[in-house]
Amino acid sequence: MINYKVLLKIKVMFGEREIYMSPFVGFCFHRLFGTERNEELAISFLNSLLKGEDTITDIEYDTLGTLGIGVTGKYEMFDLYCTNDKGGYFIVEMQKAQLQFFKDLNAYYSSFPICEKVKQAKDWDIKVDKIYTVGFLNFAFPENKDSDDFYHHVIMPIDVDDKQALIDKITYIYVELPKFNKTENQLETMLDKWLYALKNLSDFKEPPAALEDDVFIRFFEQAEAPGMLW
Repeated sequence: MINYKVLLKIKVMFGEREIYMSPFVGFCFHRLFGTERNEELAISFLNSLLKGEDTITDIEYDTLGTLGIGVTGKYEMFDLYCTNDKGGYFIVEMQKAQLQFFKDLNAYYSSFPICEKVKQAKDWDIKVDKIYTVGFLNFAFPENKDSDDFYHHVIMPIDVDDKQALIDKITYIYVELPKFNKTENQLETMLDKWLYALKNLSDFKEPPAALEDDVFIRFFEQAEAPGMLW
């Protein structure tokens, strides 16, 4: 396994250090979004993914970032696991390498908060809060890899006849980042800005002029590569 902190030190010694870290290194993504000191970054990023379905004003990082579920004895550690001010759960997985059955894995992840509710319940009349399972991907799904127009997916279970949400408690969100190809002068929405920033982060030599919002000033401060050596 590559030790990225050691690799960074080597690059510094030979003058090859990147200015900004790669968000597709696990501990870098966690540093940017998974700590309380960067809560404002996580809130802005998550809100940009929701397409107006919900609005987050506050989050609480869950101590159950590592969860043991079922009889398998396996433990899962998410890149971001938090609840919002309305009780909804957010499970975010950054995935660099392509997994054939990533959607199946996400369905499994969405069951974690439900299992916790069942454990706490006194009977089977269980109220489930909203669950958002986010896949932030550095690959495109094989079945729609040629459809560049759709890289941000918000999916809910619906009735096949009337197209109404059968249950509004579970939402799957996927971002296929390689399919996002907007240039700096094409950025319009906050989602555009976040995807542009994250896709090109490790190639930037300085923050782009289009990303002057206060949240991105903070983002680039935290993304500076020397900050990884803590």
